[in-house]
Amino acid sequence: MKSRALVATSLAVFVLLAVLLGFFQSGAVVIPGFKSMLVLAVPSKSGVLTLVYDKSGGVLSINGEEPSGFIFISLGGLVKTYSFDELSSKGFLEIDLREGLEQARLQWNIIRGILGNKSKGGVALPTLSIALWLYDSKGNIYAYTDAFSALDYYIATGLHPFKALEKALSNPFEWLDKGISLKMNTSIISRSLVRVNDRVHTKSIQVSSYSGEALAYSPGSPCISTVVYYKALYDSRDNPPAWFFNRFLPEGRDLARDAWYALALRYSQAFILDKSCFPTTSDVLNWLYGSPLYRPGIYNASVFLNLMRQGAGFYWNHSTPPLTFFTIYKPFLLIYNGTEEFPDLQFTITFAYGTAGYRLNGYSYLGYPIILDEMAFLDISGTSTVYDRHRFQMGVRGVGIIIPSVIMYLYDAISLQWHISEYDTNHWIAIPDIAFIPFYKEISDAHSTLWDLIEFDQYGNIISSTLKYAPNANVYALLSEYGKLISSPVEWPIYSEYLSKIPPYWNGVDNSLRKDIVTSVPFPSLTLGLYKKLIISLLGLAFANRESILADGVSSLLAEAVDAFDYIESTFYASGFYIGLNLYKFPNTKYPDTIILEIDKATTPCVNAIAIQNNLIPLYSYYSIKLINTAGGPPPSPPGSPKLLGQNP
Repeated sequence: MKSRALVATSLAVFVLLAVLLGFFQSGAVVIPGFKSMLVLAVPSKSGVLTLVYDKSGGVLSINGEEPSGFIFISLGGLVKTYSFDELSSKGFLEIDLREGLEQARLQWNIIRGILGNKSKGGVALPTLSIALWLYDSKGNIYAYTDAFSALDYYIATGLHPFKALEKALSNPFEWLDKGISLKMNTSIISRSLVRVNDRVHTKSIQVSSYSGEALAYSPGSPCISTVVYYKALYDSRDNPPAWFFNRFLPEGRDLARDAWYALALRYSQAFILDKSCFPTTSDVLNWLYGSPLYRPGIYNASVFLNLMRQGAGFYWNHSTPPLTFFTIYKPFLLIYNGTEEFPDLQFTITFAYGTAGYRLNGYSYLGYPIILDEMAFLDISGTSTVYDRHRFQMGVRGVGIIIPSVIMYLYDAISLQWHISEYDTNHWIAIPDIAFIPFYKEISDAHSTLWDLIEFDQYGNIISSTLKYAPNANVYALLSEYGKLISSPVEWPIYSEYLSKIPPYWNGVDNSLRKDIVTSVPFPSLTLGLYKKLIISLLGLAFANRESILADGVSSLLAEAVDAFDYIESTFYASGFYIGLNLYKFPNTKYPDTIILEIDKATTPCVNAIAIQNNLIPLYSYYSIKLINTAGGPPPSPPGSPKLLGQNP
């Protein structure tokens, strides 16, 4: 039985790697959609990004109207916010990248010093990330994000991906040092904008119980008033939580009280704006952008708090020292949730990547990427693992691939975003969404020779491991720690496949083989979560369990805001990527063809909303297999029918 599984595993990996190699040997190179903005004519200004708004293909429009909003530019962990309206009116923006370049150089030197030149896995390249975060006339959010590195640049010059990767590794900053121009292709972006589902604030009008409350803070305009929207935060303004005190040096406790008072007072309130003064959402957004205190973005906590208090001398004691390195272990799991004896079928998970391909990693907000970095792969490799009847009889109820990944911590960050909607027929409401988040980047994935293959029992206890460095003896604890999947009592399957006919050949149940990329919309493929230990370190032990969060109003508010963020991985570009299941019915099996199996693929709710909306299924956080009933019985729903967002397995 084991030899049969090994043969099947070897076959799956061999076929996948052959596809990846064939793709590159064919000479096919596809620059994804937004990367068609790359203009090789270098501007004369060193270290400057010239962002050109090219209207020759028509004005960028949403529902027939030109949107308003923001542009987030990220390089070296430094995020800057710019006005989309200014870009649209002027036709271009000149953006100074030198501060971000300095940070990116420092990080790159540290990364290469730690990893050396012999790494064959994935290595994060210095990346310029550009995100459009746009609002329509009703305040609905639409987004588009992409990332650029020296690898993209050299491929665009005509180099083969292998040569482009070699040059990108030897000099990843040349293209940015000289200055670069990016021309926005409005027709492509118009087709690729994604509606971002508003997580909480669809109920934003329900604030009447506090709308008449007099407040000490006022924006100073007869057209603008405020209401307390986050009452727990407002009520805490004179009583900072303990974790906030811990972020200041001992001599800074008075400063901590001052900082928390200013933050809680200002960002617990929503603005009510009179339409006679602010006729459109564009007017509201431009007013918010005009003040650094309300300008959305992701900020170093020290910078933001000092900006808020006009240089009061706050020194933020980061929960994890900046540029600290640590290793996480990412689980890819297949779980059998049935109680009946597993049929004589074989399920295989295969994970592989190709040389000079790359993956996009970064932060998503409300399920859509807002900051991205490229991780290029220096070799081609992969592996598979199998679940079958033999393993079931040995007490195994699940198998998985554990991939070590090196993380570099950048800083404790404060994110500020806004949600705009109608308050009544004569007013807008602008609601802040503020969160403290641990800000970090994934800098390296281990080569497949260092991936751990595990087997675990019905309780998740790991009972066998090829390399034995999985940090937890229980795989569900691993999911909870790194995947943010078990933190809620509700699982989130993104679809279910009901198999009533078992074909007598290899059959792909689900896969994400992306060797022919025609659009670069970076849908999240794997949600890692915000690494629970870092959140606990930043926000205190109150976040150690669900009950303590709900018991604390301020913590509950901040936990809700943090939940809007995820650290995600998207599919590969200019390469092939596959991860999925294959099933096979062995000859002479005693089971009939009409056994009904349900395969659920689970991930987190924000990712689901984006994926289902666009008819795309992201990669899994885990698969769950169930034997529904015996032969001859009808499936619980038509075969292959998707399970809706939020529906329990």
